[in-house]
Amino acid sequence: PPPPPLAHAWVLRAALDVARGMAYLHSATPPILHRDLKSPNLLLDEGFGVKISDFGLARVRATTRTMTGGAGTYQWMAPEVLANQRYTEKADVYSFAIILWELLTREVVGVTADPSVEISAPEARRAFLEEGRDFSRV
Repeated sequence: PPPPPLAHAWVLRAALDVARGMAYLHSATPPILHRDLKSPNLLLDEGFGVKISDFGLARVRATTRTMTGGAGTYQWMAPEVLANQRYTEKADVYSFAIILWELLTREVVGVTADPSVEISAPEARRAFLEEGRDFSRV
């Protein structure tokens, strides 16, 4: 049987906690990009509030040079990051949207029902880039 649903109030609170954390980072001067925002990097405090963790890939937004592409975990990675194109803090917003999907569906992105199926990051990137899309103007 499926697990019981999470209380809607807690899902909303969790989403708001992450959004506030991102707003704090992105409102810095210059903005700070987390670059690896994903559900495994979200921690719960004693009151079940959500805190963003793991700032190992975080960087100040580059204004004169291109930021390193492919930084982060591919399941939560924005298309422009995956394609090694120019990106901004909007890449974190894309990752946040994936987290919202996980909160609402109670599924982890990239996990299949068949544990023998595994897609590696290089394979996913290659398949994505073969589509030939340009996300630099997104």
